[in-house]
Amino acid sequence: MSEIITIEQAARRATEALRGANVLHLRGAYQLHAQELPTVTPACIADLVTMHRLTTSTTPAMVNSEEVENLFSRTRVINGVGLSVLRVSIGPLRPSGPCDPLHPSLQPRRWAGWDFANLAGLSKAEEWAGISGVWPMSEENAQRAKAVGAIFAPSIKGFVDGSLVRHVTGYSLDLTTRRRWFETQPLSPSARSAVFGKDRLDREREHLWISVQRGAVAGFEAGATAVDTKLEMSI
Repeated sequence: MSEIITIEQAARRATEALRGANVLHLRGAYQLHAQELPTVTPACIADLVTMHRLTTSTTPAMVNSEEVENLFSRTRVINGVGLSVLRVSIGPLRPSGPCDPLHPSLQPRRWAGWDFANLAGLSKAEEWAGISGVWPMSEENAQRAKAVGAIFAPSIKGFVDGSLVRHVTGYSLDLTTRRRWFETQPLSPSARSAVFGKDRLDREREHLWISVQRGAVAGFEAGATAVDTKLEMSI
């Protein structure tokens, strides 16, 4: 039954839905301790509202419980599944700091972050520029991410919307910040099926969850196996 609930209540409902949808992975293959279980925070829910991924009710700071539960019950926890993942932490759209001009237009980047409603009317190139750079990443890890075609996972405090998941095809150095821009391409249908998997009702999951340590803006995690490098990552 749908209810109008607070951000804090929504975080608890989201956590229950996420853990319930991944119970076999969490209790079996991953063998997590209680304190390590994925937890959706109120800050995550608040960002999803600000970024127009969750809708607010007519009452400020309130959301629809059914929408929250539907979103997180179709989300796969990918910690410990053996995929190579390049994770970057994104948030609501904000003015961009100084960085190199965009290629090939040579226009300055105006915005960083993401807005699912695109209320600013950005072009596709401008939208992706808001999350494809500029990230602190060592040359070694950038090379490794490119070499294995790592999953590009823009994380909103753990939640990774399926529409933003791609794979890494290259990178470049931003001369202004000395950070990295990452080039990406969509996953092929077969790769997408392997990355997202299916739930207990045999439905393909739509989103991902990746737990990270607080304060890490970007990171690369190499897969425990080489299976992800054998997926058909191109269209």
